[in-house]
Amino acid sequence: MPTSTTSVCTPHMLLDAVNGDREIFRSLAALLVRETHLRFDAIAAATTAGDARSMGFAAHTLKGSVANVGADSMVALLRAIEQAGLREGRVCEAEQLESLRLGLRTIRGEVHAFLAHP
Repeated sequence: MPTSTTSVCTPHMLLDAVNGDREIFRSLAALLVRETHLRFDAIAAATTAGDARSMGFAAHTLKGSVANVGADSMVALLRAIEQAGLREGRVCEAEQLESLRLGLRTIRGEVHAFLAHP
């Protein structure tokens, strides 16, 4: 589980992907932050509703988003959640959901910190 001293992502990967264009990076970073909130909410709602398939699809989408900033531990967690939903037909465990919530919060913090330094 991520802590405040553990780096979860590498935002410079996204900046490198846009050839250092900070304007585009800022737009994509804002989209990433919004997406982490929306997709986490979708995963949590689907989990609560027992809708494994919707949970799996939301995890798949979010997995691609966090991969863009090198958040490997979150990619692995989301892959497990995706597979549980789409291949095993079950919703994720409460511990997985909490780890995801904390990890995404850390990613958002790291992206915001990266944006704060020119």
